[in-house]
Amino acid sequence: MKIDEILKIDKDNLDIEWGRQPRLFQEWSEKLANAIYERDKKKQELEELKAELDSDIRKNPSSYGLDKVTESAISSTIVRNEKYKEKYDEVIDAVKRVNILTGIRDALEHKKSALKHLTNLFLANYYGTNMSVELGDTVNEVIREGQIKRLGENKRLKKIKN
Repeated sequence: MKIDEILKIDKDNLDIEWGRQPRLFQEWSEKLANAIYERDKKKQELEELKAELDSDIRKNPSSYGLDKVTESAISSTIVRNEKYKEKYDEVIDAVKRVNILTGIRDALEHKKSALKHLTNLFLANYYGTNMSVELGDTVNEVIREGQIKRLGENKRLKKIKN
C-alpha cells in the first residue's frame, strides 16, 4: 500500500478510519523499530571493520602502501578502503530508511490529530451543510471552505433582515 493511501482520510467513514489508525501506527512503528535495529547493526559492523583494518594496517603497513604509521595515515587509509566504503554506504542507506520511516510514523501522528479534528467537526454537525469535501483535502482547507460558506450565508441573512 502506498503511503498516500495510508494517510488519506475518508471523512464519511470516520469509524473505519479510527479503527484502522492504531493498526497502521503499530505496523509502521514496528517497521521503524526494525529499521533502527538494522541501522545499529550496520554501524556496529562498520566499527568492527574499522578496528580490523586499523589493526591490520598497524601490523602490515607496507601492504597498504604506508612507509610510516601515524594516526592520520591509518585513518585516511581506512576511509579509502573499498570494504569500508561499502559498509559505510550500507550505514547511510540504513539511516535513510530510518529517517523515511520516522517521517511516516510522524505523518500517522498528524493523521490521528486530523481524525480528532474531523470527528469534532462531525459531532458539531459541521457536515450537516451541503459542503463537498474531497479526499486529500487538509483539515485547514475543509475548515476554511466552511468558514467562507458561513460568511456568505451570514451576509445573505443580513441583506434579508435589512
